[in-house]
Amino acid sequence: MKKLYYILLFSFCVYNCQKKEVPFKINSYVKLNIENYEYEGRLQTSVNAILNFIKDDSISQKINKNTRRYEYLLTNRIDLDSVYNLLPDSLKAHQLFNSLLKDKKFASYFHTTFYNNYKNKEIYTKEELMLIASKFFLSEKFGNKFGTRICIGINGLDDDFKHKDFTLLEAFAYEAIFERMMNVKLPPPQFIKNLDQYLNKATASLNENVKDSLFYVRKEVFSAMENDQELENHLLNYFKKNKENLAIDIIVSQ
Repeated sequence: MKKLYYILLFSFCVYNCQKKEVPFKINSYVKLNIENYEYEGRLQTSVNAILNFIKDDSISQKINKNTRRYEYLLTNRIDLDSVYNLLPDSLKAHQLFNSLLKDKKFASYFHTTFYNNYKNKEIYTKEELMLIASKFFLSEKFGNKFGTRICIGINGLDDDFKHKDFTLLEAFAYEAIFERMMNVKLPPPQFIKNLDQYLNKATASLNENVKDSLFYVRKEVFSAMENDQELENHLLNYFKKNKENLAIDIIVSQ
């Protein structure tokens, strides 16, 4: 009887060790939000993909801990324009949206982010991190004045870097930047103050030889943010604090 007990116990352990994670259905936790509103006397429609949390559900609880990385994927890796173009046929819009959620590549991004496979983490360098992070800080021109805004997506990634998929790194950088910026318990981050200085320096260096002033300013500010020490310190510290729940690894050369 004791021998049989050990055999059963061994079988149970083997079964549990070989158990595989079955990817959850993303459309159970994401929904399409179609909203009509009035703006300047005209009826407008907005289309957004939003997270749909299920009460007391373990998957919802895990996603809710780091929502920004999933929001980035929904905003930048789902073609909402194609969904919008099907309106006012909301049935077709929802059908297309659900098919986009099931797309193999998008599902891979979402599930990889969630399951965090330690053996197959995407590996990036600190230089790649800073390049990607800098592209969130976009310079704009309003009449003759320049300003900056921090976007939910990257801007102007050089063709030289399109040979590699930076999606998960982009999601991390977005999360790290906005988690700090939206923390009202802390003063504004120093890298935002530096951003203003870089913009002022770029605009002050404009001269008659610059044909496209906006392109020039954007390039200068991107370059400055790519080398900003305060931004680098924040991103690397945020990575260290969240390393165990991330599907990426960042290599810092000595």
